[in-house]
Amino acid sequence: MRIFKKLVNLATCMVLVSSILLSCEEEYDCTVLEANIGDLCYDEQQNQGTVTSDCNCSFDNVQEPICDIEIVSILTECPMVGELVSNNSQSNFTLTFIDSGNQVGTVIMNDNGYTEEGAWELVYNAAVDLNILYISQFNENGNYYTLNNAWEVQTCPENFCDSIELSGQDYMFSMSLHSSCENCEEVAVCETEIASILTECPMIGELTSNSSQLNFTLTFINSGNQVGTVVMNDNGYTEEGAWELVYNAVVDLNILYISQFNENGNYYTLNNAWEVQTCPEEFCDIIELSGQDYIFSMTLHSSCESCQTFDCPNLEANTGDVCYDIQQNEGVINEDCECEVETIICQWNYIEDAFGENEHGWDYNGDNQADCDVIFNSTSIVYEGGVPVYDPESDTDGDCIPDCL
Repeated sequence: MRIFKKLVNLATCMVLVSSILLSCEEEYDCTVLEANIGDLCYDEQQNQGTVTSDCNCSFDNVQEPICDIEIVSILTECPMVGELVSNNSQSNFTLTFIDSGNQVGTVIMNDNGYTEEGAWELVYNAAVDLNILYISQFNENGNYYTLNNAWEVQTCPENFCDSIELSGQDYMFSMSLHSSCENCEEVAVCETEIASILTECPMIGELTSNSSQLNFTLTFINSGNQVGTVVMNDNGYTEEGAWELVYNAVVDLNILYISQFNENGNYYTLNNAWEVQTCPEEFCDIIELSGQDYIFSMTLHSSCESCQTFDCPNLEANTGDVCYDIQQNEGVINEDCECEVETIICQWNYIEDAFGENEHGWDYNGDNQADCDVIFNSTSIVYEGGVPVYDPESDTDGDCIPDCL
């Protein structure tokens, strides 16, 4: 009996022990993971996450590598071609990064022969910052710039030759850098030979700035190596300058010495580095350009007979096409290639003797009550069927509302 009892006790103990062991296993919120909610967990790449309430390993709060590619190797292999943009101004230069180890070093800025030396470092936090120090300023065309900034990498390069886009910490400046290594040289930006288009026939040009527009012709004469003279003709007024095509990361059409021309009292300048915005695919395609200061834009297209497809080439429009005047009133192109806008006559109600004998009035809102005096002896009153309906002299801003209201 004692022996049996002893065996029973032993069996009970084993069950208890077994129960204890089972309870130990069941202490985990997630038995499969052998972990509790909130515990750290790792994926195959050893990225750290946390165990969620549904027993998954979550990486929602884990920072992915910001730039997989080694930026330092791109910066230091060859001088970097830089472009700085601020307040619609732009400047180009080169930056030579020298690595002193641990992703820091010296940097030399060269802006058309003017050089300045500073320091640089790469900092990896929530973002990648390229800090540049001690390059206080450089000056091109009278503009002031500073490279001192924590430049946050906006787009990580996927390949060695990709551009690195950066934004200044104050977001007033943006900068792009790309390697000048020989294997990174840009493929010809425009496969079409632009020089042959420019020089075959005079080019019809349209210059736009601040909602103003001017049309003219430019005759490009090639002296070889895509440089030469250019003659501008604006309705008989001519001016001669020089031109050159420069192929870098973009195509620039530089025009020099055509300082100004004037039509209807407007002042314009063609002196600019005109960046080609759309490369022509065919000989007759329009070449769209933007001035380096982004204030001006210009289009050019060939005047060769084979390219004349419009009734009005200067307007790039045909007779009957919809057009708009400078006040954005809609009209149509007439046979003289002018934008003909139908005259809008406002309708007011003329009330005779509204304010006394021979003191007539205008009723604007249609309630048969005079709102304004009729200007005495006005010579600009418009009549319809012999009845006065409107007076432009009483509506100087042309909004159809009498000036007195």
